[in-house]
Amino acid sequence: MKKSLLLAALLWTACTPMSQGISPSVGEVERGRDWPRIADPTAVGYSRTGLDSALKIARGMRTTALLVTVGGRSLLEYGNLTDTSFIASARKSILSMLYGRYVESGTIRLDETLGEIGIDDIGGLSPLEKTATVENLLGARSGVYHAASNPGDMLSQAPPRGSQKPGTYNLYSNWDFNALGTIFERKTGRSIYDAFESDIARPIGMQDFYRSAHARNGDTTKSVHLAYHFILSTRDMARLGHLMLRNGRWQGQQVIPESWVRRSTRTVTPPMEINPPGLRRQALAFGQGYGFLWWTRVRPDTTDAFHGSYAAEGAGGQYIWVIPKLDMVIAHKVVSRESGPPTLAGSVTLPQFETLVRAVVGARCEKVAPGTSPSQAPLPSREGAAPCHFAAAPFTAYWPGASPVVPPPAPAGLVGEYELAPGRILRITFKGEELLVELPGGAVAPLEHISAATFGVGSGATTLTFTLGKDGQATALVMRQNGIERTLPRLR
Repeated sequence: MKKSLLLAALLWTACTPMSQGISPSVGEVERGRDWPRIADPTAVGYSRTGLDSALKIARGMRTTALLVTVGGRSLLEYGNLTDTSFIASARKSILSMLYGRYVESGTIRLDETLGEIGIDDIGGLSPLEKTATVENLLGARSGVYHAASNPGDMLSQAPPRGSQKPGTYNLYSNWDFNALGTIFERKTGRSIYDAFESDIARPIGMQDFYRSAHARNGDTTKSVHLAYHFILSTRDMARLGHLMLRNGRWQGQQVIPESWVRRSTRTVTPPMEINPPGLRRQALAFGQGYGFLWWTRVRPDTTDAFHGSYAAEGAGGQYIWVIPKLDMVIAHKVVSRESGPPTLAGSVTLPQFETLVRAVVGARCEKVAPGTSPSQAPLPSREGAAPCHFAAAPFTAYWPGASPVVPPPAPAGLVGEYELAPGRILRITFKGEELLVELPGGAVAPLEHISAATFGVGSGATTLTFTLGKDGQATALVMRQNGIERTLPRLR
């Protein structure tokens, strides 16, 4: 981990941090009321032309509903925002929100183990597995690889049971997430859905939550810990995002402890530690880490508009993305009438959603400085002003089904020395079955293949793309970080 941080620091000099303080806008959404609309996007620093471009992208995908809010008001809408449907794994972030009040009160202890709570499962958990703590499960680092009652995780690629000490290895496992549901209900004496209705849905005035539509479910022949799916509308998903954006506070009421909002959205697992390798490649491509049931965005350059953002993500295209630096929430839905998430053909994948989000953020007018609250920014000089240029890592991943996944080039053609700066050499080496990058001073990190001849480095905010000749030999490499790139010629 230390090497990754050192490598990121050496590769690029960090820019001046942006201000995090953003004042709420006048006319924010109230309990039980529709979102107030921003009539003129330019009044809050957004180009109508740019937003129209984002809508065109949404219409060209499987998006069924989209709501973008800025300062608690609706900036962009598409589709039926009141339609309720399955939100897949975005449910896990909701459980994280519920945990806050009970962790603060001491009802749930993060350091309590499965053994102490009395958590077991079919066939029994081992003594080592029972040492996993609530905190280990929240960070998807339990080391318990028991079958889950529902599919949709990475358990098929888990290490052998008992091979990983709890807290040391990340794996996206529904067993962890479902067991957290059981722990919540056992420790609080309340149903997840009853608690959600009284603790969150009513205080923030959710308009389309129906308690009667919710029940835990799953295959009890595989695990006694059932899933806790949620059926929500897009406008209510945005409310949840706005509650998090406001640090758990809604119209003077602290619905979720502010300290829990900060802690639960803080990165526990950086991109380089996400498992298995296939999911790690995605994490590296998008600077994606994991907190307490929230996907985080990890960028070393604090001028990046996405730095400090986090998201609830569900299969098929269910997203709640909170972007504090822009005072923005993006809620996105792909409605499925089936019992599970949409098929891949009917999905909006993370790379597609990323493209849509970048189009929305790219609609910020050029006079809006990075980090400035849109509600406080000066008016742009003209309609359709060019978007501002904020730092963001390059979009390198392929859309599944749209482009073939190109295998990495032969390592022998990449190994060599590249000129980082006069008198400073970046070396690419190959050891065992792993490509490595070595910088002046001896910092070394593995290269993670992303697509074609592009590899991720360190925390994933840096990528290296090799320029290949017809013989497969690299002639140069392009190093990109936070939207800035430089070409490094090959010396030998």
